[in-house]
Amino acid sequence: MSVALKHKVWICGQGAIGSLFGAYCVTKGVDVAYITTRPRNIGTCVELLPEITESQLNETTHYELPTPQLLPVKEKIEILIITVKAAHVIQALNQVQPFLTDHCHIILSHNGLGTIEEAKSIMLPTQSLYFCTTSFGALKQGNQVIETGIGESIWSLVQKGVSVQPLNQQHMANLFPNAKESDSLTEILWTKLAVNAVINPLTVLHDIKNGEINHQRFDKIKVAVLNELILVAKHSGVTLELQPLLELVESVANRTKDNSSSMRQDIKNKRATEVDFINGFIVQEAKANNVKAPINSQLWQQVKDLESSLS
Repeated sequence: MSVALKHKVWICGQGAIGSLFGAYCVTKGVDVAYITTRPRNIGTCVELLPEITESQLNETTHYELPTPQLLPVKEKIEILIITVKAAHVIQALNQVQPFLTDHCHIILSHNGLGTIEEAKSIMLPTQSLYFCTTSFGALKQGNQVIETGIGESIWSLVQKGVSVQPLNQQHMANLFPNAKESDSLTEILWTKLAVNAVINPLTVLHDIKNGEINHQRFDKIKVAVLNELILVAKHSGVTLELQPLLELVESVANRTKDNSSSMRQDIKNKRATEVDFINGFIVQEAKANNVKAPINSQLWQQVKDLESSLS
């Protein structure tokens, strides 16, 4: 069951996942608009799988999304979903903040960790912050976005605004496909970080599709990356175990074996990656807790070097 949303939903970020969310909102009858800080004169066409649209004909459905509106915008924003890369989240929030209502609901959704506390520090006490992590797959090529895999969208309220009624599961069911509320967001984010910390840099550095990291030649480095993450997570109050994480990484890689990781797509398109908020985050947290993470550090630096060589 879902509850109708009274306000227009604005999305900052029209990449693969931002477009996927927008198209899903359209299927639920939600009024959607995109906002951008850079001129963009085309919209995006999204192809959704029948499992999402509940198509009786078992066919994919195409949705044309509106052209993003350039700041400043005339109307105040009550609900904002930010799907830009982690490195751009705080800049985007700062730029859009003057156009938010005092009781705005702000939802972050990106790979990696390290943005939540800073986002909270620049929000008004009456504004609410949420985080949504999704395992849905999507591929963007030009202005075309294709949904490539079914997953779930796990969300949680991070900070409740003063005197504000927060969004609930019924509202979120209109915003995110297969939305599920969780009271263990931190553990879920660390678990997803583990998947990204292995699959993303290895697929980039070896220029391979996701499924190929299950080759035995990557066994030792996968274990090393995860063991470092487990140690760092423990210092953050999160207990993780190697075998379940390793099985999850290999399961995701197998399930998405023909996909190109988001970081590999970034490199191929000469865009900055999110490695600072994935392996880089692990290294920074390790330093803060006086522990070592040499393998994550090596992967982080190698991806950064590759980024620099392409710029």
